[in-house]
Amino acid sequence: MKGLVCTYDVLAHWALIVREFGMYCLIHSLWRAVTAGRPVTFLECVAATCPRTEARR
Repeated sequence: MKGLVCTYDVLAHWALIVREFGMYCLIHSLWRAVTAGRPVTFLECVAATCPRTEARR
């Protein structure tokens, strides 16, 4: 990965994303990759919407 979410990257690593962050995060990441209009980092997607990451802080 280049540090930017591309649709290909999310699709290529979907199992890892689901295992570590959950299905909601996968769906949101795909949505952001398709609709953002600009490259976004995966960390930006995870920090903004995936509630599981809040417990890890």
